[in-house]
Amino acid sequence: MLFKMPDMEIDENRAGEMPQNPNAPEMWSRCFKQWNNNEDERESLTDQTRPSLALNGGKSVIIRKDPREGSSISTKVKVVTKKSSIGAIELTRRAFTNLIRNPVVLGLRFAIYAGMSLVIGILFFGLEEKNDIHSILISRTALLYFIIAFCSSMSVAVIPFAMIDRAIVQKEVRNHLYHPAFYHASQVLASIPVCLILSIAVTVIVLSMTGIRGSTQFGLILFLTFLCADAVSMFVSHISPELISAICISSGIFGIFTMVMGFLVPPSNFPKGTGWLYYVPFTTYSFRSLMHIEYSGLRFFNASEVLPGNSTIDESQIVDFISDNTGLTPNIDGNLILKQFEMNDVNVIHDMYVLVGWACIMHSISIVYLFWSNYKSRRTFVYSDE
Repeated sequence: MLFKMPDMEIDENRAGEMPQNPNAPEMWSRCFKQWNNNEDERESLTDQTRPSLALNGGKSVIIRKDPREGSSISTKVKVVTKKSSIGAIELTRRAFTNLIRNPVVLGLRFAIYAGMSLVIGILFFGLEEKNDIHSILISRTALLYFIIAFCSSMSVAVIPFAMIDRAIVQKEVRNHLYHPAFYHASQVLASIPVCLILSIAVTVIVLSMTGIRGSTQFGLILFLTFLCADAVSMFVSHISPELISAICISSGIFGIFTMVMGFLVPPSNFPKGTGWLYYVPFTTYSFRSLMHIEYSGLRFFNASEVLPGNSTIDESQIVDFISDNTGLTPNIDGNLILKQFEMNDVNVIHDMYVLVGWACIMHSISIVYLFWSNYKSRRTFVYSDE
């Protein structure tokens, strides 16, 4: 407590304001309410005192004065800004400390993504050197589709750790230690190096074993994809009441995203009135960018006309479809493949900006929700003087 009861002379003018017994509950309640009026800036209270509240028996209570009294609005803004900055810095430091002290948070995700990349590398080993129709058309597109689908959906691993911290965060927020928006911002900053490490690991393993194109651009697109996926998972962790529901909601969202990103159904084949769905998920921009990197300007010379013996695909139809003519050709243009997927006019740099904006918008929605929920909860807990 920030009030004390030193031995002082009695102020006869105010002696009747307080109970005769200095330990009476009414006296302590009144003193605490006066002090609690300035609870938002307890750290900035000085030793300047208000007139003492004298008590019979030689006791008086001294309440420290809040320096904000009579100060300008700009001074109050500076004090609040300083307090918020200190809180944000401390939360960020704590988030990074938790990553270091709890390697399971990063180690588990790293093990999952590295293991998935190794399996992909084994199944599609040396894919770039294969010139059969199946490898050119199906294997490459399926590989890129699976990487985006898996990397985005596995971000649900963020949710359990966020839900574990929820009880602690709610307790600290109700004690006015910080605003929940600052906690969200600290988690976003802590997720950046995690996403960077995961994207580097997947890029190095997959590209070195399969030989597909991309290098730096491939890794950068994966990094932005991880950021967007984590943004969705963080938002779901805020709005969901419990862990199971959060995981179910996130899985459903990512499932829908992977269905409408242009691999299963080209945008022009979407039912009437649903074409806009193609442009909503971040996976659309990630997948079509990787497709453009892999196929743009690439020509497959002397492509084999042999498909696996158990394939149900008519090889001549595929070649005709790809070549856009009536005869078979061993030379397949990658731009024609992109045209069939309606991705021949993709601008990779533009899509990267879209991914950055998508993540920022998602985090902004989370912050707005946290402001609203915090305001609502503060109105719920109303304390009465009665």
